[in-house]
Amino acid sequence: MREADLDNLDDLDVSRSLLDWLTDRILDALACGEPVGAAALQFLLRRYSIEAREELTEPLGSALARELDRQARAGCPEDCETWMAVFSEAAAISDDPRLPRAAAALLDGVRVRWSKREPGAVDVIMRSVEACLLCVNLPEARELAAEAVDALERVVAGAYRPGQGVSHETAPTTYVRGGLADHVCSASALLTAYSLTARLPYAMLADELMQSVLRTPPEEPDGCDAPVMLNCELARVYCRLAALHRDDDYRRTAVLPVDEDYAADAGRTLNALAPAVRGWGVEAAPFGLALAEWLDLQ
Repeated sequence: MREADLDNLDDLDVSRSLLDWLTDRILDALACGEPVGAAALQFLLRRYSIEAREELTEPLGSALARELDRQARAGCPEDCETWMAVFSEAAAISDDPRLPRAAAALLDGVRVRWSKREPGAVDVIMRSVEACLLCVNLPEARELAAEAVDALERVVAGAYRPGQGVSHETAPTTYVRGGLADHVCSASALLTAYSLTARLPYAMLADELMQSVLRTPPEEPDGCDAPVMLNCELARVYCRLAALHRDDDYRRTAVLPVDEDYAADAGRTLNALAPAVRGWGVEAAPFGLALAEWLDLQ
């Protein structure tokens, strides 16, 4: 792929080639015995399960087995929510009993972030709530789903202000608008809750939060641009809203704030990131996940 091609993801052949490039980079890293993060394995898992990429079976299975062994010895030091999702997704298509056990083992550590009733960071709590909701194929997570939804509603009640968005703290004494991470994580968790409960207000609030982001992008606490990977998450939320807006049942029942072209918003977000992708190597996996979801809308 030519470097200049990366500026034009609207060329669908270029976008698909970029997914193939990222797949090869991750496979090369695994073949060399290099550790890859949870997002990289989730990217391979999605390509395997959605696109029936049989050539991924052996390297993906070996990488998951190594990670299971590593976490059995040393635990999960970081990104527990994504690892829990990876193990849960893999358990849905594998008969390896270690996968659901590993996901369930991470659940308690994730749950503690949203089970407390003290004030906390909105983005952290919403990410943990969503992690539980994404793992409802696990009996342990299914039993906690109602509690997770209650936590989501508690955060919204304390942090949300109509027309303004959400704060960074769950129950601030004085409302101060939160950053992009607070809005993206809240919208993502709300969309996941909607997919499980069909409660229309969840999806409509996610819609409103993204409208708030589009109207007035939140300022990050340090005054810098939002981290690259957070923009990948933003693009994925846009893709999910785009799919909802194309659903006739949703359009009939929801009060849509505007007829927003969320697919175009996702495309612009990804195109802005694309020129740097080759330099990220396997760290570009979150971008690959977002790009694959955007391609599904084309």
